[in-house]
Amino acid sequence: MGGVLLKDNNDPAKYHEQQADFVTGSPMFVDNDHAYIHKGFSYTGGLTTNAATESINFLLCTPADKYVHFRPVQVSTVVPAVIVSLYENSTLTSTDGTAVSLINRNRNSGSTAASILRRTTQPSTSATTTLLDTEFVGGGTGVGAARSGATISGQHEFVLKKSSVYPITVTGSSANAIGVKFFLYEEDEG
Repeated sequence: MGGVLLKDNNDPAKYHEQQADFVTGSPMFVDNDHAYIHKGFSYTGGLTTNAATESINFLLCTPADKYVHFRPVQVSTVVPAVIVSLYENSTLTSTDGTAVSLINRNRNSGSTAASILRRTTQPSTSATTTLLDTEFVGGGTGVGAARSGATISGQHEFVLKKSSVYPITVTGSSANAIGVKFFLYEEDEG
């Protein structure tokens, strides 16, 4: 089945064919997240750990040549609860800690993340850091019972400064099994 012709917003003399579903013939729409995955601009990375009451510290280091769109992390925890905090203006560097792989969500793409994600034992805050966001994730009664994070979409998204280090802390209130997943995409323009 054919599609519908749509006018190009950037060039009124051009038209694009809107793809149609092959079963229903209805126009197909792809949201931005899905489009960024297809373009090879979207990345994810994380880990699972048994945490005590101490914080698990991460650093997200942004490149000089990309705008990084970051969403609150996805956290799964058993009991009782964790607090996730995102900070800005850190004195830490992109070489502090151990690398955590950022995987391209389009497995057909050869693009790699320009951002760097690291797990660190360094404290995430100092006199110069600014708290940008805090998320409380209540506990559950089974593995992965409480979840929060990137699935809440753009309403909680940050476009991070270029060439900056962003500490992220995941603080448990008692011994926990915690799964942490990071979601971001990179683009040339803001």
